[in-house]
Amino acid sequence: MSDESLDKLPVLYTTRTADLEPPPYNDNTVRPVVDPPADVGVGIRSLENRFLITFEGWTRPSIGDIYEFYMDDRRFPKAWAEILPGQIDQSRFQLSILRENVPFGRPGEVGSVFPCYGLVRRSGSSTESTSQEQTFFIKATRPGGVDQDPGKPYHSALRLHLPADLSGPDAVLDLDRASEGVLITIEHYPDAFKGDTVELYWNGHLVPLVLNEDQARELAPIEVFVPPEIILLPGGSGQVIIRFRVYDVVLNFSGEVQQWSDAVRLESDLDPNLLENPFFLVDGDPTLSVNFDTQSEALFQVGVTVPRRLPPNNTATPVGTQIIVTLRGLLDDNSAPPFEAQLPPVTATVGLTRFITVANSVIKRFINGSLQITYRLEFPLGTVIGNSRRTTVTIFGTSSTMPAVDIEEDEGGLIDPTVPFLKINFPEYTPYNANFPVTLRMEAQQTGGGVVFYEQTLQAGAPPPPTRFRIVTAANFAQFIGLGPVNVFYRVNDGVNTVLDAGVLTVRESDHRIVEIGARLADLPAPVIAEVDDFENLDPNDVIFQVHATLPYTRFVPGDKVIWRWIGSGEGGSTGGEIDVLVPGQIAFSVDRQFVDLNNNGTIRFSYTLISGSTTLRSEVLEVTVGKALGVLPRPEVLEASRHPDELRPESATVKATIEVSFLTMSPSDRILAVWSGLPDIGTHEETQFGNTSKTLHFDVPSEVIGANILPAGRVITVQYFVLRGTKKIPSPILLLQLLPLTTLPIPTIEGQDSPLLDIARLNGLERTLINVWEFSHPVQRMWMEYEGEYDDGGRFFEATYTANLVTIDGATQGIMPPTPVDELRKLKDGSHLKISFWVSFDRSSDRSHATLFRVREYVVQAVPGVLPHPFIGGASGVGADVTVDPLPIEHNTTVTVRYDGMSSIDKITLSWFFQDCTEEQRTLDGQDGGTVVFNLTSAGFLNYSVNSTVQLKYSVLREGSPEPIPSEVQTVRVNTIPAIDLPAPLINDIANNGVINLPTISGNPNAAVVKWALSARDQRVWLYCIAGENILPVLEGEAINATEAANGFTNKPVLRTWLAALADNTIIRVVLKVAYTRANDVEQAVDFSETRYTVTTVRPINLDESTLFVNLGGWLLLGFGVTDVVYTGNIRQASGGEGTLSYSSSNTSVAVVTNVGRLTFTGTGTTTITVRDQNNQSKSYNIQVSGGGRVCRLVGNGTFDQMLATIGGSGGSMLTYGTASSLNSRFGLRFPRTGEAWVNEGVPPESPPSRYLVRVYNGAGIGGGLHGHGNFDGYGIF
Repeated sequence: MSDESLDKLPVLYTTRTADLEPPPYNDNTVRPVVDPPADVGVGIRSLENRFLITFEGWTRPSIGDIYEFYMDDRRFPKAWAEILPGQIDQSRFQLSILRENVPFGRPGEVGSVFPCYGLVRRSGSSTESTSQEQTFFIKATRPGGVDQDPGKPYHSALRLHLPADLSGPDAVLDLDRASEGVLITIEHYPDAFKGDTVELYWNGHLVPLVLNEDQARELAPIEVFVPPEIILLPGGSGQVIIRFRVYDVVLNFSGEVQQWSDAVRLESDLDPNLLENPFFLVDGDPTLSVNFDTQSEALFQVGVTVPRRLPPNNTATPVGTQIIVTLRGLLDDNSAPPFEAQLPPVTATVGLTRFITVANSVIKRFINGSLQITYRLEFPLGTVIGNSRRTTVTIFGTSSTMPAVDIEEDEGGLIDPTVPFLKINFPEYTPYNANFPVTLRMEAQQTGGGVVFYEQTLQAGAPPPPTRFRIVTAANFAQFIGLGPVNVFYRVNDGVNTVLDAGVLTVRESDHRIVEIGARLADLPAPVIAEVDDFENLDPNDVIFQVHATLPYTRFVPGDKVIWRWIGSGEGGSTGGEIDVLVPGQIAFSVDRQFVDLNNNGTIRFSYTLISGSTTLRSEVLEVTVGKALGVLPRPEVLEASRHPDELRPESATVKATIEVSFLTMSPSDRILAVWSGLPDIGTHEETQFGNTSKTLHFDVPSEVIGANILPAGRVITVQYFVLRGTKKIPSPILLLQLLPLTTLPIPTIEGQDSPLLDIARLNGLERTLINVWEFSHPVQRMWMEYEGEYDDGGRFFEATYTANLVTIDGATQGIMPPTPVDELRKLKDGSHLKISFWVSFDRSSDRSHATLFRVREYVVQAVPGVLPHPFIGGASGVGADVTVDPLPIEHNTTVTVRYDGMSSIDKITLSWFFQDCTEEQRTLDGQDGGTVVFNLTSAGFLNYSVNSTVQLKYSVLREGSPEPIPSEVQTVRVNTIPAIDLPAPLINDIANNGVINLPTISGNPNAAVVKWALSARDQRVWLYCIAGENILPVLEGEAINATEAANGFTNKPVLRTWLAALADNTIIRVVLKVAYTRANDVEQAVDFSETRYTVTTVRPINLDESTLFVNLGGWLLLGFGVTDVVYTGNIRQASGGEGTLSYSSSNTSVAVVTNVGRLTFTGTGTTTITVRDQNNQSKSYNIQVSGGGRVCRLVGNGTFDQMLATIGGSGGSMLTYGTASSLNSRFGLRFPRTGEAWVNEGVPPESPPSRYLVRVYNGAGIGGGLHGHGNFDGYGIF
C-alpha cells in the first residue's frame, strides 16, 4: 500500500458530550465543601466498606454501554462496568472502588482530588458522555483522632475547662455571674482541621463554634462563649452539665466509639425560689450517670423530698400536696425532638422522701444522651405551689447494633437458584422504629468494579423475631446467579439529620451476610403427592395420618443415594431425608401429616436429588398450595356501586369504597389480598386480611384513592382479590367497575354576586371569586380558571387566573378565592355575557384534558346604572329590591308591575326577566297615562323555568326624544321551591306506594311513570333513580322532557330488569324523582318530588293457603287407602309458584304425612305443620289440627276371604261386618276412597256355599245381604 493510499484512509474522531446529569455521586457526601473549596466532600462513612459511585440512568442506555469513573487520572479509570442483559431497565448503575484504591491527593488520609468524573462509552457508537469534572475533598481522619481509651464512657482526647471562678468544688453560678456569660476553653485535640465544628452543649442547649486556621494549628486558643440568653433559658437552675463533641467539614465525627467529652458539672442557682432538685437512683443508689450496657435491668427511680415549708413566703406545705415529676430527654445528636413526659401524680409525704419509678424503656431511649428531671408541687391538683431545680443524668451505652440477616434458603453459603423466593429474616437491631424506612440490599462486584445490586425499601414494621422478614423473589435475585460472593445487608434510615442543617441523613448499615447463588439443573421429573388435586392443592382434610409421595424416576438402581427435601412455608413445616436405594425402580414413601398441617394455608416445595457415583442429578420441583380446596371463586363486589351496570358514583364514596369478598370456602386462616387498580400509585390500593367464619370480608378503599381516579369521562377500575397461600396467588374473577364522573361540584361566584345580573357599579374593586371546597379535594391537584366576556368596543375579554396551578393546602381545605379582575370587568359591554370557568385535575396531572369542568358561572353584565324604579312581581314577600315568592300561589296569575312617575301612553316599556342561567326573556307594552303597567306573564311560562332559583327583573323605557332606552333598577326575586308533598310521586307499573314489584310476574323491563306536575314545561330536566341502600340505578339522568310530557307527565321509562333481579329477595327500594325547573343539567338545582317505596320480589313466590286446616275424622281413621285429603276435607291443598321443584314435609307424621305433590294422608289425631320449600330455600307452611278419632279401618290387601281373614286376625283386628260397613258408609258415603267390593264376615250365603258376603262401602250396596262372591276382593281390618 502506497503512502498516498494511507493518506486517504478516513480518520475516526470520538465525540464527547458533557451530558451526564447529575454527575456520578456517592451517598452521604457533603456537597459542596466551602473550605477547602471542593464540589464534593467524602468522609469516613463513604469509605468504610468500599467507595460506592452511583450513575443515574443516562438517556437511551443500551446493552454494552461501558461506564467508568476517574479520580486524579484521565488515563485509567478507578472502576468500570458494562450494562448487561437484564440491567437495561435499571434506573441507576453503580461502581465499587476499594478503599486502598481511593486517592487522597497528597500523603496521608486528607486531601483534594481533581479531576473526578464519570464517563459512558456508548455501545456501537463513537459517542462518549461525560460528567462535569469535579474536585473531591477526601478526609479519612476524625477530629480528636481515634479514641485511645474506648473503655471510658467519653472521648479521652476531648477536654474542656470552666473559668477559674467557676472551677472550684464549691463554685455556684448565680444570676449576676450568669449575666456575664461563661467562656469555656477547649483543649487542642489531635487531627484538628480548619472548619471543624465544636458542638458544646450547655444544659442540653447547643452552642457551636467553627475552628479557624489558627485554632486548628494550635496558634490560638479554642474558646466557646456561652451567652447569658442560653444560660438563663427556663430550667437553668440546678446542676448544669457541659460537654462537647466535634465534627469536621465532611461530617466525620469524633470517636470512633465515644463521640463526647467527659461531662463537666456546675451548680447553678438562678432562681432562689425554686425547690431543691430531685435525685436519681439506680437500684437504690443515688447517681448522675447510667451505664445502660451494664445496668439495663436495674430499678430506676426519682427521689423527691418535699419540705415542710415552701418559698418564697415560708408557707406550710399543705397535706395532700401532689408531686408531678417531669422527664425531658435529649439525644446526643439531636436526631429526634426532645422527649418530655409527666409521671402520674404522687401524694407527697411532707418532710419525707417519695420514690417514683422510671420505666427502663425511657432510659434506653436516651443512650448517649441525657435525662433532665424536675418536679412541681400542686395543691389542689392543677394549682402549682412550687417548682424544683433540675437534675441532669447522663446515659451511656451501646446505641447501635445491627447484626447480619439470616437467609432461610442459605445452605452453608450456597443458595439453590430454583427456589421461588428467598426468605430473609431480620434480627433484633437498633436503631429501630416501626416507621423507619429499612433498605434490604444485595450486591455483587464484577471485574473492573461494576456493582450488580438489588434494593428493597420498606417500613421496618413489627419487631423481630420471627415476624419481620423480607421476601426476595426469583426475578429479583436471578441477576446474582453465578456472580460469586453476594453481600446481603440492610440499611436503617431514621429520617433525621446527623448535623444541624448539614443535609446528610443518618443511614446506618448492618453487618454483611455473604452467600453464593449457584446453578441448579433439573434432570429428573418432579415428585408426586397422591393427595394433591387437579388445582395443585393439598387439602389437609383429605389426608389420613400421612400423605403418599412418589419419586417417579424409573432408573434408580441399588447403590444410588436419594436426598429429598420437603420445604414448607410454615414454621416447622419442612422435612427431608436420605434413601439408600436397594431395589431398582420408582421410590414411594409416606410423609407424616404434621408436615401438611404445619403448612396449612401456605405452600410446600418438594424435590429430590440423586447421587449416583460421581454424578448428581436434581429433580423438578413440585410446588403445591395447602389448605381447604377453594373451588370456583366468585368475583368481588363494591358495596357502594350499582350492579347491571357495574358503576360507582363518586358521590357515594366520599368517605370510602368497600370491596366485599365473599366465598363459601373461606377459612379464618386464609390470607386474602384485595386490589383496587386504577391510576398507578395514587389511584391504586391493596390490602390483605385474614378470612373469617362469616365467609365475608370488607376492604376499605380510602376516598383519596377514589378521588385520584376521577376523570371527565369516567375511568374503568379493575377490582380483584387473591387468596394467598405461600407464594401462590389464586386470583378471583375481575370486576370491571366504571367510576363515573363527579357531578356534584361547586360554581365560581364573585363575592356578593350570586344573581344573573352583574351590576358593575356595585363592585368595590376588592371582590374575590369564590369556589367552595369540593369533594375529593387535594393540595397537589392542579386547577385552571378562566374569565371570558366582551369589551364595550366589541373586543374579546379573556383572562386565565390559573393554568395548571397547585390547589395547595389552603385551597383544599378552605376553597379557592382569587381576586376578581374588577378593573377589566368595568370595561365590559352592557348586556354582554361574562363566563367564569374552573377546572380541576383530580389525578393531579398538568394535562387539561384530564381536568373536570366545574359548574360554569354566567352573568349578564349591567354596565349602565339603573335610573327608573325597579319593577315588582305580584304575590311576593314585598315590593322591595330583594323579595321571595312561592310559585304555587301565582302559578295561574303571574304578574310584574312597572310604575314610575311621568309615564305616558307613548312610552314603550320593555320588561326583561333574567333566569338563573343568564338567559333573558322580554315582553313589551305601551305605557299608561296613570303611571302603572302590569305585565301578565302567566301564559309566557317564565315562572315554570324559575322554580327553586333566583331571577332578576328590570325594564327599560324608550320614549320620543331619548336616543337610548332609559334603564330601571333591578328587582331580585328568589323563587322558592315547591314542597315535595305538592308534587306527584313516580310509580313503577302503576303499583301504589309501599306496594310489591313481583318481578317473576312481569315480562321484560318494568316501566316508570309520573303524572303531570305543577308548572311543568318543555325542556325541564328530569332525574329518576331507583335506590337500594348504596346501590343506585339511574333511570333518567338529566333528560329534557318534551312538550307532550310537559302536558301529561312521562310514561314508559324502562327500569332495568337486570338491576332489579340482582337485588336480594324482598329488598326495599326507593324511587326518587328530581326535576330541574331551570333546565340546568345539574341535579343539585333540581327539586325533590315525593318518593315511592317498593318491596322487590326477585324470585317467584310460593303460593299456598296458609290458614289452619281443621280436620274431623268423624270417628273413623282410614289407613292404607293412600291419600285421604279429599276423603276428609273434600279439597286438595297444594302450593304453586316458587323456583324449581317444590318439596313438602310434615312436622308430625303421626298426624299426617304428605307426598311430594302436597297430597295428605291423615294418620292420627293431633297437630302438625306442613312446610313447602323451593330450590331457592323459600318456604311457606300451614298447620293441621286433626280431631274426632275413634276406630281405624285399614285396607290390608286384596285376596281370598280366608287370606284376608287370617291377615286381619294376625294384625289384631277384625274383618268388616255389615254394622261397621254401615257406619263407614254413613261417615264417608261417596267420598270413601274405594269403589270395589270388600269382604264382610257375615257367614256363608245359603244359596252359594262356596261364596262369602261382600259389600260396597261407598254406596252401601250389599249391606244386609244380597251381594256375595268368591275370588279375590279387598280386605278391611277394623281396629
